[in-house]
Amino acid sequence: NDSIATVEEPLTDAPTYNIENPTSHVDTFRRRPVGNQGKIRLNILYDTNKEELKVFVHEAANLPGSDLPDPPDPYVKIYLMPGKKKKKKTEVVKDNGSPMFNEEFDFNIDHEDVPKYYLKLTVVDKKGVFAKSPVLGTVDIYLDNPGLSHGLADWYPLEDLDEDSD
Repeated sequence: NDSIATVEEPLTDAPTYNIENPTSHVDTFRRRPVGNQGKIRLNILYDTNKEELKVFVHEAANLPGSDLPDPPDPYVKIYLMPGKKKKKKTEVVKDNGSPMFNEEFDFNIDHEDVPKYYLKLTVVDKKGVFAKSPVLGTVDIYLDNPGLSHGLADWYPLEDLDEDSD
């Protein structure tokens, strides 16, 4: 292993792009790195009195594409699963790989039904609507958690999604 011989190699894998024609390598920009480091910070609370699930979407960080010349325009879609009838979404934050959302969403669920459900949160790049997969990451959070009535507050790691967003 003569790693000393490779010192003069450039230490970056960043795609080169032409300033005069920035769209020439747009496909390279949209290709996501393997292994998602993205994460999302949430507070989730079930209000037993109101029979209401409150989801606070605070922020996301390290989203794929954060380091690109044209960072993503992320927003978060929140589904109460099973069934995609109850879908909510945040506002779009332009050109930001670590967006602050600070939005609250409420879902009405009967107290005894809460453990049957889970939340599916998907971070989507609004710019990527024409790309193969605009999804920046996804996380499923199961609601059969006894701590839900006191509130869950955490950073949740995002995983890559293979299918297209709908």
